[in-house]
Amino acid sequence: MLPFQVRNWGRALPADILPKNSFRFPLKNFAGFKFENLVFLTLRQHTNAIYYYVGKGECDFLMLEKGVIKVAIQVCLDLNSDNLQRELAGLTEAMKTFQLEVGYIVTVAQTDSFLPEGLTIKVIPYHDFVNITESIPLSHSS
Repeated sequence: MLPFQVRNWGRALPADILPKNSFRFPLKNFAGFKFENLVFLTLRQHTNAIYYYVGKGECDFLMLEKGVIKVAIQVCLDLNSDNLQRELAGLTEAMKTFQLEVGYIVTVAQTDSFLPEGLTIKVIPYHDFVNITESIPLSHSS
């Protein structure tokens, strides 16, 4: 697990503002990339301790407080039959790894919930996510 900023040298950093054609490899879903950046910047207002998870699957953001992962967040423009299993699998794996009971999938406008393997995954639209970030128990840490 590495800080998000050093996540992958071949991937643009979330705070980077670059023309989409300047990437080493073209992005298939530039809107999804920008949405993930928006969520990152929203989280960054509350903490510096933003990580990611890669195992068999991936989880976009893990929030750390006092050395313990407290929140797991997946970001997806739109959950659909093509990406639902992938998004749930990555988030579920991270939640099990860090013993979290609740995780979030942030979308543009969808609301839903899933209960895989006794865990709770809440699908929330970005505008609700902005409101709950105020109540995430994370301090500004470096």
